[in-house]
Amino acid sequence: MKKLIILPAIVFSLTLAGCGNGDVNSPISANNAKDTGGGQASGIYQYPFKSAKITYSTTGTNPGESTVYIKGDNSFRESHVVRAGKKEDRLMISKGNLAYTVDLNSKKALKVDNFYYEDLKQIEPSKRMEFLKKLAVGISDPKTDTSTLKSIGTEKIAGHSCDVYDAQEYGKVCIGALGIVLKSSINLEEANVVEDTIATNIQLNIDIPDSKFEVPTGITVVTDVADFYTYGK
Repeated sequence: MKKLIILPAIVFSLTLAGCGNGDVNSPISANNAKDTGGGQASGIYQYPFKSAKITYSTTGTNPGESTVYIKGDNSFRESHVVRAGKKEDRLMISKGNLAYTVDLNSKKALKVDNFYYEDLKQIEPSKRMEFLKKLAVGISDPKTDTSTLKSIGTEKIAGHSCDVYDAQEYGKVCIGALGIVLKSSINLEEANVVEDTIATNIQLNIDIPDSKFEVPTGITVVTDVADFYTYGK
C-alpha cells in the first residue's frame, strides 16, 4: 500500500503535532502514537512537553476549525469544516502503528496502518524531529538530504515563534520550536484548494484523559477505503 499522509491544514497536528502532506482527503496522519498504557508516553516523537491542546482556524476553500490533543505519542484531532458546501465533522486518532479517521456524520471509522510509525522507530531519537520536519514540508523519504532545507523567515503565532519553510509543491508551513506546525498556507491549483490554517491557542502540560484517544462508542470500524468514503451517499 502506498504511504499517504494528510495536509497540515487538514490534519494539522498530527505530526509535528499534526501535519504532513499529500492527498487532501487522505485518511492517514503522520503523527501517530504508541499506546504504552497508563497514559505513559513512549517518547517516539520527542516532544518537549507531556501533553498539549492546540486549536486551529482555517479560512479559504474549506473553512472551519479544529482542535488537536497530544499526550505523549498519542494524538487526536477533531475538525469541523465546510467542504463543497457540506459540513464535515471528523476525528483523527493515532495510536501506535494504527490510525483512525472517524466520520461523525456517517458514524464510520476507517482503520489503517501507519507506516511512518515504524520508520520513526528505526531512526535515532536525536534525528526523529528532523524526519517529522521533512514530512511537514512534503518530504516523505527519511533518507532524503535536507541540508538545503532552510527557513525563509519567522513568525509569532499564538505566543510562540516559528520558522517558515517552503512546503514543496503545496505552499508554506511555519514550524515552532515545540515541533508543532503553527501555520500552513496551501495553494493547490489542480485541486482548487487555497486555504490558510493557523493556531489560535496553545495549552501545554494539561490533564488529558486516556479515553480521549479511543474511537467513540457507536462508531462502526471498517478497513476498506471505498466502504468508508461511499458510506451514507
